[in-house]
Amino acid sequence: AATSISLANKLASDFLGDAEIASQDFDRIARFCVSSMPMNMSRPRCAELAERIARLSQKTRKSGAEAFIEIFKYLTMSEKTNLGFLVALTKAESLVAISPMAGQNFISAYEFAISKGGLNMERNLAFSFATDVAINTSPVSQNK
Repeated sequence: AATSISLANKLASDFLGDAEIASQDFDRIARFCVSSMPMNMSRPRCAELAERIARLSQKTRKSGAEAFIEIFKYLTMSEKTNLGFLVALTKAESLVAISPMAGQNFISAYEFAISKGGLNMERNLAFSFATDVAINTSPVSQNK
């Protein structure tokens, strides 16, 4: 409980974004984290992850929770990717940090890269290609 309170106080005291978006993101990630079989994280680690994802909205002015969950599930549950927990967690968080749209761009680029009608790349090359595409996703403007 002390960890949750200190994280909430930290988020509330020095956060410059939309508090409602951050609160919703924190709640959504925390609920997903503790109730989702692929996550299976301790509550303190879930709270830390939720705080980091919620804090991203300060830069993007957009919710990142659903984007994080979508890319995390894709990376861990898709037969095409099937990444381990820690790799998927790191990748999903880094993509959402670019922009809430970066995860979707990664998925689209990866699907195209591995498809026989697309680039027909092997998995590792497709992953690198999709990462390069996602990195170039325009961040959401601070003025929006």
